[in-house]
Amino acid sequence: MINCRLGTIVLDTFNFSAAAQRTTGKDLKVVQELEDAISASRPRPNNSEIFKALTQARADVSQLTPDQLLRKDSKLVRLPEIVISIPAVPILSQVSFPTIIFLNVF
Repeated sequence: MINCRLGTIVLDTFNFSAAAQRTTGKDLKVVQELEDAISASRPRPNNSEIFKALTQARADVSQLTPDQLLRKDSKLVRLPEIVISIPAVPILSQVSFPTIIFLNVF
């Protein structure tokens, strides 16, 4: 459970990147507490390795169906009379399904 919490913060803060400007004081405090709890039982985790593994796992769409690919990062646009789902289709899936026209209107 500690690794899940730590991984969430590392991913959300882009591995504490100053350029991303997403790290808060609370993030740093909680990470220190988590790392202290982990280091009591095993070596301290490497945040860069955690970030790399999670980023690679998030980008791996190889096992997703076409429907799952469409829903993965889709955005909803709400207009007064209609709601439109706009999928953000990964480039590799565009190569895999070049002849399929995706339309997903709610």
